[in-house]
Amino acid sequence: MSQHESIEVALFPIPGMVAFPGTTAPLHVFEPRYRAMINHCLDTGALLAVSHTRKALHANSSPKIKKIPVNSLDLNSNLQTYEAFEVFSAGNCELIETTEDGRMHVDIPFKHRLRQLEVIQQVPFKTVRCEIFEDAESLLAPQQLDDMLAGLQQLVLALSQKANPELHAVLMQDDWQNLSAKAFSFQLFTYFKFEPDFMQTVLEQDRVEDRLRLIWQGFSHSI
Repeated sequence: MSQHESIEVALFPIPGMVAFPGTTAPLHVFEPRYRAMINHCLDTGALLAVSHTRKALHANSSPKIKKIPVNSLDLNSNLQTYEAFEVFSAGNCELIETTEDGRMHVDIPFKHRLRQLEVIQQVPFKTVRCEIFEDAESLLAPQQLDDMLAGLQQLVLALSQKANPELHAVLMQDDWQNLSAKAFSFQLFTYFKFEPDFMQTVLEQDRVEDRLRLIWQGFSHSI
């Protein structure tokens, strides 16, 4: 998929949920129209996008360290009343289980950050046409970006060592320590959760250094 190619995706508005590329979300879906949406994606290979909404209630702004394993998300409200943000992430549905009463457990590994161009349909579920939302070129020298990343890596290691030794062990592994600044600025939110509107602001930044600065500020305001 090229940067300028448009793509049609099914859009699932979930209050308080901000999805980042490189992360995975487990969903527990039982409303009929959203089961139909999941089945559409499974049958056609269409991507499922998940978006935070403007009418969501605000959560505590302090970052939360996610426990392992991640708990599923229960969805039991009329989400048609929520207005989705125009920047979100999308990935292919992976069906884990369908229960006897039709409820679906799915994983969504998010691959792309997208920006909505237009709404295609509203019912029975929402589909939208999007473009891939790529970063602009960094304005920093490579060493400056590396220094920002190193400082944040040290900070998250210190926080996890105190709060969650199991997570600390994960963050000490080479796969995490060798992340690029771009990957870190997204995948951090696998384990650390802030107030949703703050995370949405991070997601919408088009330069990696701007995301890293916001993440640093988010930690600084909560420590």
